[in-house]
Amino acid sequence: MIFASAFSAWDVCLLLIKRGADITYKAPDGTTIQDFVDLFEKDNKGTNQMDTTDFDELKAIIRKQKPDNSLLKWRNITLLRALTKLSSASTKFV
Repeated sequence: MIFASAFSAWDVCLLLIKRGADITYKAPDGTTIQDFVDLFEKDNKGTNQMDTTDFDELKAIIRKQKPDNSLLKWRNITLLRALTKLSSASTKFV
């Protein structure tokens, strides 16, 4: 699905989702389908050069199933800050 989204093959992405593909999959480099959706939307904003029905349907599916990670991000930042303080405090005693 990552490969299909890289080439804006939104119809293929929809087919793969209907066949059970994981829309939250991350490629080894961290790329997700959401990255390509955002890029396509940015690059094609305001243009009417093509039919975006499949793209709009895919975007709706992704947005609906996208988890809210704001609390998780906040927890990770808080934990990172605490570990940084702990790390700097322990080096003072060494």
